[in-house]
Amino acid sequence: IFFIDFKNLDEKNVDRALVAVKKEISTIGLDLKRIYFAPFITDYKKSAKILAKIRKYFGSKANIVGVCEKLKDFDDIKTLREILTKNKIKHLSIYHGLLDKTMSKIFSDIEFFAWTVNDIITLKTLQDLGVKNFATDTITPRIYDKKFATKAASRWTQISHQKKIS
Repeated sequence: IFFIDFKNLDEKNVDRALVAVKKEISTIGLDLKRIYFAPFITDYKKSAKILAKIRKYFGSKANIVGVCEKLKDFDDIKTLREILTKNKIKHLSIYHGLLDKTMSKIFSDIEFFAWTVNDIITLKTLQDLGVKNFATDTITPRIYDKKFATKAASRWTQISHQKKIS
């Protein structure tokens, strides 16, 4: 997949940026289903305008990713839920520290992109909540595989050994 993380997108440059992205996608023949548009805008009124532009250029099937870096209380969670539903947004880029069982239940129809997860145990905990997408600065596939393949093999050896003794 391609995650287009627009950090500096605003009302002044959105048209120019989206025209350039659309041209690039068209030039290489990239399937729009593989692209996630993630404008990092936490002001929801501003983000609604950017969202409308993305939908104008790429249609209603564009994968839009909402962004959440902080939640003060349950009212914030409720507002976020309403915005995602109203705008038919099915993906949320979210600070990993905000994710727990409650969030997982409230947003059960939303695909999370958790950031920035630099601890393998935190990553595994989030996976257990159903999170499948992560941004990390330190965890490589090799580190992940080594950590969990070793644990699985160790657990299997322990179970096998117990059965032989019985």
